[in-house]
Amino acid sequence: MRSALAGSQGWEEFADRLRRSGVVVRERYSTRNPGEITGYAVALLPHGTTGEASVWFGGGKLAPDLSLPQLQARWHDDSPAGRASDAERATGLLVGRAAAPAAGGQTGT
Repeated sequence: MRSALAGSQGWEEFADRLRRSGVVVRERYSTRNPGEITGYAVALLPHGTTGEASVWFGGGKLAPDLSLPQLQARWHDDSPAGRASDAERATGLLVGRAAAPAAGGQTGT
């Protein structure tokens, strides 16, 4: 998901990158505005015996920053800070920050 997101400029490019990497993408459309995408889910095609069902995950269930509103906000953030945080997220650097000890705390001593 994150590698498909890196450098994508919008939903179509992101979804296309996912599909090319073997991820099945299902858009959820608005009931008020039928052409408007309000969310999405992803799955991998099952491997093995036929009849297995794919397991679908909503983007926001995989990670809060992968929800469609968060993705749309990222695509519309043209500031240098927005672009930098995109690169950090794509390379997984924010994961390390989230695991860092609270301010003033130290580990291992």
